[in-house]
Amino acid sequence: MNIWWINHHARPPVVPGGTRHYNLAKELKKLGHRTTVINGTFDHLGPLSNKGDATYSGWRPLKKTYDGVPFFSVPTPRYSGNASFGRIWNMVVFTVKTVKIFGWAPPAEKPDVIVGSTVHPLAAFAGLILSRIHRVPFVYEVRDLWPLTLVELGKISPRHPAVAFFGLLDRVLARSASTILITAPLMYKYYQERYSLPKDRFLWVTNGSDLSFSERTTLSKGKPSIMQIGYSGTLGEANGVFELIKALNNTPEEILRAFQLHIIGDGPQKDRIKRAAAISRFNVVFHDPVPKMLLSEKLSRFDLLLVILQSSPIYRYGISLNKLADYHKAGKPIVMVGKCAANPLDLSHAGFKVESLEELPLLLRKVCATPASELARMGGNGRVYAEKNYEWSSLAEKLEKRLTEITR
Repeated sequence: MNIWWINHHARPPVVPGGTRHYNLAKELKKLGHRTTVINGTFDHLGPLSNKGDATYSGWRPLKKTYDGVPFFSVPTPRYSGNASFGRIWNMVVFTVKTVKIFGWAPPAEKPDVIVGSTVHPLAAFAGLILSRIHRVPFVYEVRDLWPLTLVELGKISPRHPAVAFFGLLDRVLARSASTILITAPLMYKYYQERYSLPKDRFLWVTNGSDLSFSERTTLSKGKPSIMQIGYSGTLGEANGVFELIKALNNTPEEILRAFQLHIIGDGPQKDRIKRAAAISRFNVVFHDPVPKMLLSEKLSRFDLLLVILQSSPIYRYGISLNKLADYHKAGKPIVMVGKCAANPLDLSHAGFKVESLEELPLLLRKVCATPASELARMGGNGRVYAEKNYEWSSLAEKLEKRLTEITR
Protein backbone atom coordinates (compact mmCIF):
# COMPACT_ATOMS: atom_id res chain seq x y z
CA MET A 1 0.00 0.00 0.00
CA ASN A 2 1.25 3.46 -0.95
CA ILE A 3 0.08 6.19 1.43
CA TRP A 4 0.31 9.96 1.05
CA TRP A 5 0.11 11.78 4.38
CA ILE A 6 -0.42 15.52 4.02
CA ASN A 7 0.27 17.70 7.05
CA HIS A 8 1.61 21.20 6.67
CA HIS A 9 3.30 20.96 10.11
CA ALA A 10 4.62 17.37 10.00
CA ARG A 11 8.05 17.39 11.63
CA PRO A 12 10.99 15.06 10.93
CA PRO A 13 13.06 13.79 13.88
CA VAL A 14 15.89 16.28 13.31
CA VAL A 15 13.91 19.30 14.56
CA PRO A 16 12.00 19.99 17.80
CA GLY A 17 8.32 19.14 17.94
CA GLY A 18 5.93 16.23 17.56
CA THR A 19 6.95 13.53 15.08
CA ARG A 20 3.67 11.60 14.89
CA HIS A 21 3.65 11.17 11.12
CA TYR A 22 7.30 10.21 10.87
CA ASN A 23 6.93 7.56 13.57
CA LEU A 24 3.77 6.03 12.15
CA ALA A 25 5.30 6.06 8.65
CA LYS A 26 8.44 4.35 9.93
CA GLU A 27 6.37 1.59 11.57
CA LEU A 28 4.11 1.22 8.51
CA LYS A 29 7.28 0.71 6.44
CA LYS A 30 8.17 -2.28 8.65
CA LEU A 31 4.73 -3.69 7.82
CA GLY A 32 5.46 -3.45 4.10
CA HIS A 33 3.86 -0.10 3.23
CA ARG A 34 5.34 3.11 1.83
CA THR A 35 4.25 6.40 3.39
CA THR A 36 5.15 9.70 1.74
CA VAL A 37 4.88 12.68 4.12
CA ILE A 38 4.05 16.01 2.49
CA ASN A 39 4.75 19.07 4.65
CA GLY A 40 5.84 22.69 4.25
CA THR A 41 9.28 24.23 4.57
CA PHE A 42 8.20 26.69 7.28
CA ASP A 43 5.56 27.17 9.96
CA HIS A 44 5.10 29.38 13.04
CA LEU A 45 7.54 27.22 15.04
CA GLY A 46 10.30 27.72 12.45
CA PRO A 47 11.93 25.69 9.67
CA LEU A 48 10.61 22.16 9.24
CA SER A 49 14.02 20.66 8.43
CA ASN A 50 17.37 22.44 7.99
CA LYS A 51 17.31 26.18 8.68
CA GLY A 52 18.38 27.02 5.14
CA ASP A 53 15.34 25.24 3.75
CA ALA A 54 13.02 27.89 5.18
CA THR A 55 14.18 30.39 2.53
CA TYR A 56 13.73 27.93 -0.34
CA SER A 57 11.16 29.16 -2.87
CA GLY A 58 9.63 28.13 -6.16
CA TRP A 59 7.43 25.13 -6.93
CA ARG A 60 9.72 22.15 -6.74
CA PRO A 61 9.45 20.38 -3.34
CA LEU A 62 12.50 19.51 -1.31
CA LYS A 63 12.83 15.75 -0.86
CA LYS A 64 14.61 14.28 2.16
CA THR A 65 14.47 10.79 3.60
CA TYR A 66 14.63 9.92 7.31
CA ASP A 67 15.02 6.23 8.19
CA GLY A 68 13.37 5.25 4.93
CA VAL A 69 10.50 7.75 5.25
CA PRO A 70 10.42 10.27 2.37
CA PHE A 71 9.44 13.86 3.19
CA PHE A 72 8.42 16.20 0.38
CA SER A 73 8.57 19.77 1.73
CA VAL A 74 6.50 22.24 -0.27
CA PRO A 75 8.13 25.71 -0.39
CA THR A 76 6.12 28.14 1.75
CA PRO A 77 6.83 31.79 2.68
CA ARG A 78 8.35 32.79 6.01
CA TYR A 79 6.32 34.88 8.45
CA SER A 80 6.26 35.89 12.12
CA GLY A 81 3.35 35.68 14.53
CA ASN A 82 1.03 32.76 15.21
CA ALA A 83 -2.11 34.79 14.38
CA SER A 84 -0.71 36.98 11.62
CA PHE A 85 -1.85 37.50 8.03
CA GLY A 86 1.50 35.98 7.04
CA ARG A 87 0.46 32.68 8.59
CA ILE A 88 -2.83 32.69 6.68
CA TRP A 89 -0.96 33.36 3.44
CA ASN A 90 1.49 30.59 4.29
CA MET A 91 -1.46 28.17 4.68
CA VAL A 92 -3.00 29.19 1.38
CA VAL A 93 0.32 28.87 -0.47
CA PHE A 94 0.88 25.41 0.97
CA THR A 95 -2.59 24.24 -0.08
CA VAL A 96 -2.43 25.61 -3.63
CA LYS A 97 1.10 24.38 -4.26
CA THR A 98 0.40 20.93 -2.82
CA VAL A 99 -2.56 20.39 -5.14
CA LYS A 100 -0.66 21.66 -8.19
CA ILE A 101 2.57 19.74 -7.46
CA PHE A 102 0.97 16.42 -6.53
CA GLY A 103 -2.06 16.59 -8.82
CA TRP A 104 -1.39 15.52 -12.38
CA ALA A 105 2.35 14.83 -12.58
CA PRO A 106 3.33 14.07 -8.97
CA PRO A 107 6.97 13.61 -7.96
CA ALA A 108 5.95 10.65 -5.75
CA GLU A 109 4.53 7.25 -6.64
CA LYS A 110 0.72 7.27 -7.15
CA PRO A 111 -1.12 6.71 -3.85
CA ASP A 112 -3.59 4.00 -2.83
CA VAL A 113 -4.97 6.22 -0.05
CA ILE A 114 -4.49 9.84 1.03
CA VAL A 115 -4.57 11.10 4.62
CA GLY A 116 -5.27 14.82 4.95
CA SER A 117 -4.38 16.14 8.39
CA THR A 118 -4.98 19.24 10.45
CA VAL A 119 -3.58 21.37 12.43
CA HIS A 120 -5.26 23.64 9.83
CA PRO A 121 -7.98 22.06 7.68
CA LEU A 122 -6.80 23.70 4.44
CA ALA A 123 -4.02 21.08 4.33
CA ALA A 124 -6.62 18.35 4.79
CA PHE A 125 -8.68 19.94 2.00
CA ALA A 126 -5.67 19.61 -0.31
CA GLY A 127 -5.71 15.91 0.55
CA LEU A 128 -9.40 15.65 -0.34
CA ILE A 129 -8.86 17.34 -3.73
CA LEU A 130 -5.91 15.05 -4.50
CA SER A 131 -7.93 11.97 -3.52
CA ARG A 132 -10.52 12.97 -6.14
CA ILE A 133 -7.84 13.56 -8.77
CA HIS A 134 -6.20 10.18 -8.11
CA ARG A 135 -9.51 8.38 -7.36
CA VAL A 136 -8.44 6.88 -4.07
CA PRO A 137 -10.02 6.87 -0.58
CA PHE A 138 -9.64 9.95 1.60
CA VAL A 139 -8.90 9.80 5.35
CA TYR A 140 -9.48 12.94 7.44
CA GLU A 141 -7.08 13.15 10.38
CA VAL A 142 -8.40 15.48 13.08
CA ARG A 143 -5.77 16.70 15.53
CA ASP A 144 -7.51 19.98 16.41
CA LEU A 145 -11.28 20.47 16.25
CA TRP A 146 -11.93 23.32 13.82
CA PRO A 147 -13.58 25.79 14.19
CA LEU A 148 -14.15 24.87 17.87
CA THR A 149 -10.45 25.35 18.71
CA LEU A 150 -10.52 28.87 17.26
CA VAL A 151 -13.49 29.81 19.45
CA GLU A 152 -12.59 28.10 22.73
CA LEU A 153 -8.80 28.38 22.72
CA GLY A 154 -8.21 31.12 20.15
CA LYS A 155 -10.86 33.35 21.76
CA ILE A 156 -12.44 34.27 18.41
CA SER A 157 -16.11 35.20 18.30
CA PRO A 158 -18.43 32.41 17.07
CA ARG A 159 -19.79 34.99 14.59
CA HIS A 160 -16.38 35.65 13.01
CA PRO A 161 -16.36 34.89 9.24
CA ALA A 162 -13.33 32.59 9.72
CA VAL A 163 -15.41 30.41 12.06
CA ALA A 164 -18.15 30.04 9.46
CA PHE A 165 -15.59 29.26 6.73
CA PHE A 166 -13.70 26.62 8.70
CA GLY A 167 -16.96 25.15 9.97
CA LEU A 168 -18.12 24.61 6.38
CA LEU A 169 -14.73 23.19 5.40
CA ASP A 170 -14.74 20.78 8.36
CA ARG A 171 -18.24 19.63 7.40
CA VAL A 172 -17.16 18.86 3.82
CA LEU A 173 -14.02 17.01 4.97
CA ALA A 174 -15.81 14.93 7.61
CA ARG A 175 -18.65 13.88 5.32
CA SER A 176 -16.28 13.08 2.43
CA ALA A 177 -13.89 10.87 4.43
CA SER A 178 -13.90 7.08 4.31
CA THR A 179 -12.44 7.22 7.83
CA ILE A 180 -11.97 10.03 10.33
CA LEU A 181 -8.76 9.53 12.26
CA ILE A 182 -8.98 11.10 15.74
CA THR A 183 -6.21 11.67 18.26
CA ALA A 184 -8.35 12.17 21.40
CA PRO A 185 -10.73 9.41 22.50
CA LEU A 186 -14.01 11.35 22.59
CA MET A 187 -13.62 13.53 19.48
CA TYR A 188 -16.17 11.38 17.66
CA LYS A 189 -18.89 12.86 19.90
CA TYR A 190 -18.25 16.31 18.42
CA TYR A 191 -19.00 15.02 14.92
CA GLN A 192 -21.96 12.98 16.07
CA GLU A 193 -23.44 16.09 17.68
CA ARG A 194 -22.86 18.24 14.58
CA TYR A 195 -23.30 15.88 11.64
CA SER A 196 -24.80 12.64 13.06
CA LEU A 197 -21.91 10.58 11.69
CA PRO A 198 -21.78 6.90 12.71
CA LYS A 199 -19.25 5.88 15.36
CA ASP A 200 -17.73 3.21 13.10
CA ARG A 201 -16.51 5.99 10.75
CA PHE A 202 -13.91 6.94 13.38
CA LEU A 203 -10.58 5.43 14.39
CA TRP A 204 -8.76 6.60 17.52
CA VAL A 205 -4.97 6.56 17.15
CA THR A 206 -3.44 8.53 19.98
CA ASN A 207 -0.09 10.30 19.88
CA GLY A 208 2.57 7.80 20.89
CA SER A 209 6.22 7.55 21.77
CA ASP A 210 9.19 5.47 20.70
CA LEU A 211 10.05 3.43 23.77
CA SER A 212 13.33 2.26 22.24
CA PHE A 213 14.71 5.77 22.90
CA SER A 214 14.91 5.30 26.67
CA GLU A 215 15.39 2.80 29.44
CA ARG A 216 13.39 2.58 32.64
CA THR A 217 14.28 5.43 34.99
CA THR A 218 12.83 5.83 38.45
CA LEU A 219 13.68 7.45 41.75
CA SER A 220 15.46 4.72 43.69
CA LYS A 221 17.96 6.35 46.05
CA GLY A 222 15.77 8.67 48.04
CA LYS A 223 14.42 12.11 47.25
CA PRO A 224 16.89 14.90 46.42
CA SER A 225 16.90 18.02 48.57
CA ILE A 226 15.69 20.03 45.57
CA MET A 227 13.34 18.21 43.19
CA GLN A 228 13.73 19.04 39.50
CA ILE A 229 10.46 19.58 37.61
CA GLY A 230 10.64 19.35 33.82
CA TYR A 231 8.25 20.95 31.31
CA SER A 232 8.52 20.41 27.56
CA GLY A 233 6.41 22.10 24.92
CA THR A 234 5.45 25.21 23.00
CA LEU A 235 5.43 28.44 24.99
CA GLY A 236 2.25 29.99 23.67
CA GLU A 237 -0.91 31.52 25.08
CA ALA A 238 -2.78 28.21 25.01
CA ASN A 239 -0.11 26.39 27.03
CA GLY A 240 -0.51 28.19 30.35
CA VAL A 241 3.16 28.51 31.36
CA PHE A 242 2.94 32.26 31.98
CA GLU A 243 -0.06 31.72 34.26
CA LEU A 244 1.88 28.97 36.03
CA ILE A 245 4.76 31.33 36.91
CA LYS A 246 2.29 33.87 38.31
CA ALA A 247 0.48 31.20 40.36
CA LEU A 248 3.72 29.96 41.91
CA ASN A 249 4.19 33.33 43.58
CA ASN A 250 1.33 32.36 45.91
CA THR A 251 3.20 29.26 47.11
CA PRO A 252 4.77 29.31 50.61
CA GLU A 253 8.53 29.90 50.62
CA GLU A 254 9.40 26.55 52.26
CA ILE A 255 7.61 24.72 49.43
CA LEU A 256 9.23 26.82 46.68
CA ARG A 257 12.69 26.04 48.02
CA ALA A 258 12.03 22.32 47.53
CA PHE A 259 11.68 22.60 43.72
CA GLN A 260 13.38 23.91 40.60
CA LEU A 261 11.45 24.24 37.33
CA HIS A 262 13.13 23.49 33.97
CA ILE A 263 11.33 24.72 30.83
CA ILE A 264 12.32 23.14 27.50
CA GLY A 265 10.81 24.86 24.50
CA ASP A 266 10.22 27.96 22.45
CA GLY A 267 7.26 30.00 21.34
CA PRO A 268 5.70 33.47 21.07
CA GLN A 269 5.40 33.90 24.87
CA LYS A 270 8.94 32.85 25.79
CA ASP A 271 10.28 36.37 26.40
CA ARG A 272 7.21 37.28 28.47
CA ILE A 273 7.59 34.10 30.53
CA LYS A 274 11.29 34.84 31.10
CA ARG A 275 10.46 38.32 32.38
CA ALA A 276 7.86 36.90 34.75
CA ALA A 277 10.32 34.25 35.96
CA ALA A 278 13.00 36.87 36.60
CA ILE A 279 10.85 38.57 39.24
CA SER A 280 9.34 35.36 40.58
CA ARG A 281 10.38 33.77 43.86
CA PHE A 282 10.51 30.39 42.10
CA ASN A 283 13.75 29.01 40.65
CA VAL A 284 13.24 28.64 36.88
CA VAL A 285 15.79 27.43 34.31
CA PHE A 286 15.17 27.77 30.57
CA HIS A 287 16.43 25.33 27.93
CA ASP A 288 16.34 25.58 24.14
CA PRO A 289 14.07 23.08 22.37
CA VAL A 290 15.72 19.85 21.27
CA PRO A 291 14.97 17.39 18.45
CA LYS A 292 12.61 14.56 19.36
CA MET A 293 15.40 12.00 19.24
CA LEU A 294 17.19 13.85 22.08
CA LEU A 295 14.16 14.71 24.21
CA SER A 296 13.93 11.40 26.08
CA GLU A 297 17.44 11.72 27.47
CA LYS A 298 16.65 15.28 28.57
CA LEU A 299 13.44 14.30 30.34
CA SER A 300 15.13 11.44 32.16
CA ARG A 301 17.23 13.95 34.16
CA PHE A 302 14.21 15.35 36.02
CA ASP A 303 12.41 14.06 39.10
CA LEU A 304 8.92 15.18 38.06
CA LEU A 305 7.33 16.13 34.74
CA LEU A 306 4.71 18.87 34.38
CA VAL A 307 1.55 19.12 32.24
CA ILE A 308 -0.63 22.25 32.15
CA LEU A 309 -4.09 22.45 30.59
CA GLN A 310 -5.73 25.83 30.25
CA SER A 311 -9.32 25.84 31.44
CA SER A 312 -11.44 25.14 28.35
CA PRO A 313 -14.62 23.24 27.52
CA ILE A 314 -12.85 21.81 24.46
CA TYR A 315 -11.23 19.22 26.71
CA ARG A 316 -14.61 17.53 27.21
CA TYR A 317 -13.58 15.47 24.17
CA GLY A 318 -10.37 14.26 25.83
CA ILE A 319 -6.74 15.09 25.12
CA SER A 320 -3.84 13.61 23.19
CA LEU A 321 -0.74 15.57 24.12
CA ASN A 322 2.60 14.54 22.67
CA LYS A 323 4.22 15.36 26.00
CA LEU A 324 1.97 12.94 27.91
CA ALA A 325 3.24 10.01 25.86
CA ASP A 326 6.85 11.16 26.33
CA TYR A 327 6.35 11.75 30.05
CA HIS A 328 4.85 8.30 30.67
CA LYS A 329 7.70 6.76 28.71
CA ALA A 330 10.28 8.58 30.85
CA GLY A 331 9.17 6.65 33.92
CA LYS A 332 8.95 9.74 36.16
CA PRO A 333 5.94 10.94 38.20
CA ILE A 334 3.70 13.37 36.33
CA VAL A 335 2.21 16.55 37.80
CA MET A 336 -0.91 17.65 35.89
CA VAL A 337 -2.74 20.94 36.31
CA GLY A 338 -6.07 21.13 34.50
CA LYS A 339 -9.28 19.28 33.81
CA CYS A 340 -10.22 17.01 30.91
CA ALA A 341 -12.44 14.06 30.09
CA ALA A 342 -10.88 10.59 29.81
CA ASN A 343 -7.75 11.75 31.64
CA PRO A 344 -4.88 9.29 30.94
CA LEU A 345 -3.51 9.93 34.45
CA ASP A 346 -6.64 8.33 35.91
CA LEU A 347 -5.76 5.14 34.02
CA SER A 348 -1.99 5.13 34.45
CA HIS A 349 -1.85 6.12 38.15
CA ALA A 350 1.44 7.78 37.29
CA GLY A 351 1.30 10.98 39.28
CA PHE A 352 -0.65 13.84 40.80
CA LYS A 353 -3.38 16.05 39.39
CA VAL A 354 -5.36 19.14 40.37
CA GLU A 355 -7.98 21.00 38.35
CA SER A 356 -6.64 24.56 38.65
CA LEU A 357 -3.47 26.56 39.26
CA GLU A 358 -4.95 27.82 42.52
CA GLU A 359 -4.56 24.28 43.87
CA LEU A 360 -0.92 23.97 42.79
CA PRO A 361 0.62 24.93 46.18
CA LEU A 362 -1.36 22.11 47.83
CA LEU A 363 -0.20 19.70 45.14
CA LEU A 364 3.47 20.63 45.65
CA ARG A 365 3.08 20.22 49.38
CA LYS A 366 1.66 16.74 48.74
CA VAL A 367 4.63 15.87 46.53
CA CYS A 368 7.00 16.94 49.32
CA ALA A 369 5.21 14.60 51.73
CA THR A 370 5.25 11.62 49.36
CA PRO A 371 7.94 8.98 50.09
CA ALA A 372 10.56 8.27 47.45
CA SER A 373 9.30 4.69 47.13
CA GLU A 374 5.82 5.92 46.22
CA LEU A 375 7.22 8.36 43.64
CA ALA A 376 9.21 5.50 42.14
CA ARG A 377 6.08 3.37 41.97
CA MET A 378 4.22 6.14 40.13
CA GLY A 379 7.05 6.47 37.61
CA GLY A 380 7.03 2.72 37.05
CA ASN A 381 3.26 2.79 36.51
CA GLY A 382 3.75 5.43 33.80
CA ARG A 383 6.36 3.38 31.98
CA VAL A 384 4.15 0.27 32.03
CA TYR A 385 1.20 2.32 30.76
CA ALA A 386 3.36 3.70 27.94
CA GLU A 387 4.42 0.21 26.89
CA LYS A 388 0.76 -0.85 26.62
CA ASN A 389 -0.74 2.27 25.06
CA TYR A 390 1.86 4.53 23.42
CA GLU A 391 4.16 2.22 21.46
CA TRP A 392 4.21 3.40 17.84
CA SER A 393 4.39 -0.14 16.42
CA SER A 394 1.06 -1.10 18.03
CA LEU A 395 -0.58 2.14 16.91
CA ALA A 396 0.65 1.57 13.34
CA GLU A 397 -0.83 -1.93 13.29
CA LYS A 398 -4.18 -0.50 14.35
CA LEU A 399 -4.01 2.08 11.55
CA GLU A 400 -2.85 -0.46 8.96
CA LYS A 401 -5.90 -2.63 9.60
CA ARG A 402 -8.30 0.21 8.85
CA LEU A 403 -6.40 1.48 5.80
CA THR A 404 -6.36 -2.04 4.36
CA GLU A 405 -10.14 -2.25 4.82
CA ILE A 406 -10.94 1.00 3.02
CA THR A 407 -8.50 0.44 0.14
CA ARG A 408 -9.99 -2.97 -0.57
